[in-house]
Amino acid sequence: MAEGDHALAYRDRLMHAVTIGAAAIVKAASLDLAMPEALPILGEALGVDRVIILRTNPAPELVHIWQRPETPPQMDKPSFETAVADLPAPSEWQARMKDGKPWVAQRATSEGAAHALLMRLGEQSQLTVPIFAGSRLWGYLGFASCLAARDWTEPEIDLLNIFSDIAGSAIMRHETASALEESLERFRSITTAARDGIIAMGATRLVELWNPAAERITGYSPAEAIGRPISEFIAPRYIADFMEIIDSFDVTSEVAANGKTMEIVAMRKDGTEVTLETSFAQLRCSGGWGGVGVIRDVTERKANEAKLIFANTLLKSEMEASRSGVLVVDSDVNVVMFNRRFVDMWHLPAEQLAGVTLTELFAYARPLLTDPERFVAGVYNLLGHRDQDSSEEYALTDGRIINRDILRLSGPDGGYLGRVGYFNDVTDERNAAEKLQFANLLLKTQMEASLDGILIVNAEMKIIAFNQRFAEIWRIPLVNIQKGDDAPVLASVLTKVKDEATFAASVAYLYAHPEETRHDEFETSDGRFIARDAIPLIHEGVNLGRGWFFRDITERKQAAAYALKMARYDVLTGLANRAVFVEALQHAIAATRRGEKSFAVIYLDLDHFKDVNDTLGHPAGDQLLRQIADLLASTTRVTDTVARFGGDEFAVVVSDINDPADAAILAKKLIAALAAPFHVWGNEIHTGASIGIASYGAEADDAETLLSHADVALYRAKAEGRGNYRFFTQAMDNEVQSRVKLGAELRDAINTGQLFLMYQPQVEIANGHINGVEALVRWRHPERGVLRPDRFIPLAEHIGIIGRLGNWVLWAACRQARLWLDAGLAPVRIAVNVSALQFKAPIALETEVAAALRETALPPHLLELELTETVLVAVTREHSDVLERLRMTGVTIAIDDFGTGYSSLEYLRRFPVNRIKIAQVFVKEVETERDDVVIVKATIGLARELAIEVIAEGVETEAQASLIAGWGCKEAQGFLFSRPLSAEDAAAALKAGVVQRRTSS
Repeated sequence: MAEGDHALAYRDRLMHAVTIGAAAIVKAASLDLAMPEALPILGEALGVDRVIILRTNPAPELVHIWQRPETPPQMDKPSFETAVADLPAPSEWQARMKDGKPWVAQRATSEGAAHALLMRLGEQSQLTVPIFAGSRLWGYLGFASCLAARDWTEPEIDLLNIFSDIAGSAIMRHETASALEESLERFRSITTAARDGIIAMGATRLVELWNPAAERITGYSPAEAIGRPISEFIAPRYIADFMEIIDSFDVTSEVAANGKTMEIVAMRKDGTEVTLETSFAQLRCSGGWGGVGVIRDVTERKANEAKLIFANTLLKSEMEASRSGVLVVDSDVNVVMFNRRFVDMWHLPAEQLAGVTLTELFAYARPLLTDPERFVAGVYNLLGHRDQDSSEEYALTDGRIINRDILRLSGPDGGYLGRVGYFNDVTDERNAAEKLQFANLLLKTQMEASLDGILIVNAEMKIIAFNQRFAEIWRIPLVNIQKGDDAPVLASVLTKVKDEATFAASVAYLYAHPEETRHDEFETSDGRFIARDAIPLIHEGVNLGRGWFFRDITERKQAAAYALKMARYDVLTGLANRAVFVEALQHAIAATRRGEKSFAVIYLDLDHFKDVNDTLGHPAGDQLLRQIADLLASTTRVTDTVARFGGDEFAVVVSDINDPADAAILAKKLIAALAAPFHVWGNEIHTGASIGIASYGAEADDAETLLSHADVALYRAKAEGRGNYRFFTQAMDNEVQSRVKLGAELRDAINTGQLFLMYQPQVEIANGHINGVEALVRWRHPERGVLRPDRFIPLAEHIGIIGRLGNWVLWAACRQARLWLDAGLAPVRIAVNVSALQFKAPIALETEVAAALRETALPPHLLELELTETVLVAVTREHSDVLERLRMTGVTIAIDDFGTGYSSLEYLRRFPVNRIKIAQVFVKEVETERDDVVIVKATIGLARELAIEVIAEGVETEAQASLIAGWGCKEAQGFLFSRPLSAEDAAAALKAGVVQRRTSS
């Protein structure tokens, strides 16, 4: 065959290959399916060793490779990409590809990057033809000879350019079709799964689209609605106005109602009315203009006026209705929008703000900023950190305070869209910040994904849509859901529900009855509660699938259960509360009246519990109460009812007893158990309990009377020394009535001059010299005679008048000391006791002390305040500054009854006092009790080391005085030196300056 015939045959063969390959691309559903067929045809026809197709947009990717089996080196996608990974692309190739021209290279004649590329690929020569999808360079076709170099003819290049053009057109067509199909699928999915109703009508005003949400709102299925006039679904009295709006769509220009939100009243299928919020827009259709609308049932929203006002403001007024100045910038820091409030707030020239940049906007605002550089730098720093939000306040030069919040704007996929800044003038309205926070929170909530986990399944039970919340609720990996098969997803869900059989049966039933809607709730195996709504997806009578909506309602269920529990049980201990206890009492009374065994009520109060709170704090007290509650529950029987009434008061219904003595047995057990030490956070706490017992009988046959009797008995138990129990008797009740009467009389006594002071000297042991006196209050009762403090001070604390009584003592003592000074007597300090309850209001005490000293003109150093250790510990923790200010004025502070409370070196270190008074209980037994000797000696030594004065109380014998003096105590107070004296006798003693020790009779 002649050479010309050979060339002609080759051209025909090559043209045939290009035609067949192009046809394969055109017919194939995608490029990936066509290339395995097309590339071998081209390679064989051209006689090359390797053909590749490479996509360059958005990133270089080897799409397909064909090569002759016998051609070395054999390349696959990884080895090809490795070979060219670190090689720069030849500049000549890049330029020619962008210009749409082929690139030819020979290894023998090339150099630089081109030569290196051919060497690594094992190619002698290469032809590269660009592929354009429209005007976009999509990639290229590469043809390589590996065994021998070859030249490329113009006809060959022209045919391959034709092939690349056909491939580019097919790629463009496939991409366009795919995008269109995705858009249609999104529209169908959104319309089908939308929570709002979506409807459409043609030019004849007949319904053409009616989604499942519209059916849920109106009760009409798509099959019942489509084809009917839109007016049939409107309440009769609203039809004329509605149709007037709809008929305005019969124009080609923009109409006033287009896209406007309005409210209409529609008729449900069951004949009831429903208020709808609607928005209709023109829709071009055959025969004229129709409309498409979104409807939302707002009937329930009408019940909540506040939400309605907010929603209307948000929907109708948008940014301009906001109380905040709003500024929005995009991801490139360009100003997108701002509202009038922002313009007014920053005094900006509104007429000059069109197209303004952020920098220009700041330039206008700078004169109002007290620190403009900080403001601008802070904003730009935040814009550079896209994942951060910020809230700050700035003072303006005109005196206003502006709160600025800058928040991230995120798209549905979480991508960064820009920033929104909210500016609020909070100078006069701090409440505006709360309203803005609520509005921002609500707006953000609307932008976030639905609270429901959503799964959309088609009629073939294939998953067509789901959201992130669904995967989170069921804890299913996204990849398992993305496979699209509902069966394994359902199987995974079944492993997480508590009642698998019931759940599986309900799913099977609903799939078998596609028209049914269902709402139910169920529990998961890990204790959560899930609410489920199953909504059918039916269009024109055809079952399209089903929407499943799941919501985690665990917190709501738990809150309801917790509220029920809190109504009947004590929050701190978990014991029954008073209401439950009274119910148990009433049941016990009813059972006893029916002839069953009797019962008794135990009323229990902890001893010294207040000291625990004052010294260790209320959290420690709460922990002690929990331990005591556990002890009571474990010590009593299952049939007994244990309750906490509040504070440190507990009660027990002792059921099924034959005799009241049975209740006494339990009372003894409880007292013994509570006497043992408790351990709280490393502290050993000794408490105890006093118990009152009341038995069911003729005198107490109802719940409240029983509780009252038990309370009276408890009071007697505490009055007789604590740590024991007492049964109620009528005599006890009489005593309570007497105590109430005495409290009323004490209130009158303060105002009617029945109180008076006695004064006990404090002397030097060595010579009897008087250094001071302690003021001791007495009550001259008109019927009971003179009463000592132990008869009425606890009562004053109990009924809340200790403050009045303490102030009376303070003023009376200061006035008497002033009278002694005016009489020319030598000045001595006068000590006044301060109750723990007076320090519940320490500032008031400080004010009262200052007033008494000022009004009586008494030098402050002559007044001494005596506090117990319990008071001083509380003062050290909460009000040490008050006592420090008192000491700075010259008033001295003494610790009374030292050693009987919660003695601590800590409060002595943090708050040094002037004087320590050794308690009488230790001084009394120093002659016989070794432990008391150790305590007294240790106290004296401690005082000496801390440079604190020490005085012994209750010294009654010469032996006591001799011992404590020998240990280093120089001052004492007690009957050995003097009993409490009247004001006149005390004046005589002060005039003498010394007292004589009493001799034994």
